[in-house]
Amino acid sequence: MRSRIVPLLFALSALLSGICLALSTRPDPLAGPNNSWVLTVTDTDIDAAAEIVCADTGYTAMTVDTTLTFAYGTGESVGADSALIWILGIKADSTRALERFVIPTLSDTTTSEWLGLEQVWLDTVEPYSIMVYQTSASLHTTIQDSIIAGEMWSPVAHHYTAKNEWEYLEDVTFSQPSGTTGSIIWELRHYPSMADARDPTDGYIVLAKEITRVMLTDTQSGVTIPLNKALSPASYTVAWATGSSANMTGTVQLRGRRQR
Repeated sequence: MRSRIVPLLFALSALLSGICLALSTRPDPLAGPNNSWVLTVTDTDIDAAAEIVCADTGYTAMTVDTTLTFAYGTGESVGADSALIWILGIKADSTRALERFVIPTLSDTTTSEWLGLEQVWLDTVEPYSIMVYQTSASLHTTIQDSIIAGEMWSPVAHHYTAKNEWEYLEDVTFSQPSGTTGSIIWELRHYPSMADARDPTDGYIVLAKEITRVMLTDTQSGVTIPLNKALSPASYTVAWATGSSANMTGTVQLRGRRQR
């Protein structure tokens, strides 16, 4: 009997471990195999003034170290919900932060003070938009990021490297959809000090710059630029775009790998 029970206990232990792992695994939209990550962002509102590429979420860089509050965009109670929200970014001490919450009836606040917000995503779509803003500000004055109704993620084309990380940026791809006209000037900026993310107009070096143009007869418009760039600890990388006219659409993709 003992010879049968021991293998059974081992099998049960392995099953429980697998269940716990599955429950704790987060649906990270950036994660890939072997510590790789891929970030793809399509912006449908690129205008004639340079702007950070984002999925039309009204992203705003944080201005102070503060906790983050999130709520439904209505600012009102819409009933209990079991949806989960993940908030990824950098804490005030320049280490990586990831907090998970069940979306509340009204609003909730992170436990850590943050230096910068990187991405926000859900585990299921919601019928209302989700807003994330500095706790010290009101809901509709300083929106850091948002997820529009019916979407699980509205990404921003930027990436923080924490002070205890060392990363490698492999390449960047800029593209416009076929069948459109006009041009977009792309610029990938790297800030050796992540503190400069709060004033992204200076303190950076340009890793890549490209102009994409699409004619009505084109079938593709993408250009990939190899970078092979080491991203030092406590740094910030972001893509900017400037359109030849208002409301243009373009996509940027970053591929990287975390070394440690």
